[in-house]
Amino acid sequence: TWLPFWRIALALDLRDFRTAARVLSESPDDATSEMLRLASVVALQASDDPEAAALSRMAVDMLASRGDFRLISELSERFGLPDVKEGFLLRFVGAWQLMRDAEVRSAEGDEGGARQLNRKALAEMIAAERQPDATAFPELRLELLRMRGLCHRLIGDHLAAGEDYLAASEAAGGR
Repeated sequence: TWLPFWRIALALDLRDFRTAARVLSESPDDATSEMLRLASVVALQASDDPEAAALSRMAVDMLASRGDFRLISELSERFGLPDVKEGFLLRFVGAWQLMRDAEVRSAEGDEGGARQLNRKALAEMIAAERQPDATAFPELRLELLRMRGLCHRLIGDHLAAGEDYLAASEAAGGR
């Protein structure tokens, strides 16, 4: 049962990203979260290699398809995510990371930069809502409404913020 993990670990140690991707694609159901995390971390750190980029996209997509928000948000915070973000979860995490970056910019006094990042986060949230798998994440969709309300407030669109907060409240069963 450990053989696929060690095959991936050895391939990654040798920077043979093609073999690591093949091992993952041969038995995607057998790939554990630990295997996918290891492949993601190593591949995301080797961003200059196109085969590493392909491996990182594959591993992150597999994690996203499993709905592993905690692990994807950790990867996003530490290493960033692959450029190609498809699916609700990756778009959601991308928006969340942009909002965190905006908060840092705001704390540094760069209000214009923070506003721009919040606009990008808002665009990511809108894209997340349009993803075909959005209905598979009801608890995150509620959080998305709250985040969207905050983004609207931070960019100065208070009416839209109020509408988002009201929608989030109603979705949570409140008034």
